[in-house]
Amino acid sequence: MSGAVPELSIDKVAPDLDGVQVGDSVDYAITVTNVGAGDYSADNPAVMVDDLSDVLDDATYGGDAAADPAVGSLQYADGTLVWSGPLAAGASVTVSYSVTVTGAGDDQLTNTAYQPRVASAPPPRARNHRSASTVSTRTACPATRSAVACRR
Repeated sequence: MSGAVPELSIDKVAPDLDGVQVGDSVDYAITVTNVGAGDYSADNPAVMVDDLSDVLDDATYGGDAAADPAVGSLQYADGTLVWSGPLAAGASVTVSYSVTVTGAGDDQLTNTAYQPRVASAPPPRARNHRSASTVSTRTACPATRSAVACRR
């Protein structure tokens, strides 16, 4: 098909965090799908960026990111997870990772997975995107915090 254009759809899922306490692990899954008629290639890869900076004030990254199927490249640096790679029309890849709740921060695990406007990884906290999926969840009041501190 001549002139076919690829297009990404990004869907991010996190579990319900009611009852999550300090030390608990939280698993995230991001499904990146090429909903366009054209293919992303090695020369023109699909790119998904997940900014974890608003999660990492409350949790630590598990260092366990994986892509299924294992295509493209997956990199983590400075609170940002980036997947890039070829993706045929209609194909999907699911990126999964975990964080462990520390009890520090604002008790919010908020992050956004998005496609940057340029096919290279943007600087952390960049907000220029075409397709995005945000997950915002509130952790339960950690046992180490006072009830007053958790009423927001």
